[in-house]
Amino acid sequence: MIFFIDDIKYSVVTLLEKFYILLLFKITKLQKDLKANYKCDIYIRTYISNMEENFDLFFRRKPALMLIALKRISRARYGSILAKEADCTYSHAVKILQALERFGLVAFEKKGRIKLIKLTKKGSEIADNIENIRRLVG
Repeated sequence: MIFFIDDIKYSVVTLLEKFYILLLFKITKLQKDLKANYKCDIYIRTYISNMEENFDLFFRRKPALMLIALKRISRARYGSILAKEADCTYSHAVKILQALERFGLVAFEKKGRIKLIKLTKKGSEIADNIENIRRLVG
């Protein structure tokens, strides 16, 4: 009879161990799922934030003025001249121009120490649209 009780004890301990291992596995899987959901949530928030940033860039006065100024003169322009036309500091103009370059709207052309700025085809189309909106509203 003692042998039978030992078998039951062994069976119960074995079942508990298996249950514990299964429980650990489920917890680990749940943690991985939560991490994946968290990463997905961060990705979505970043994507929405970037969309808002892109929208804000085009509907702010100074970036729009820079695109229109570049469109008016077909040749390449200097950053300092664009800064004066947009009525902002040179460093602010450079920051705006770098953002416009990231979107593929302007291209920098280096000639010696001088960096010239040109509108790309996409930039020219957007400048046309901004100018049309400006005419309609104004």
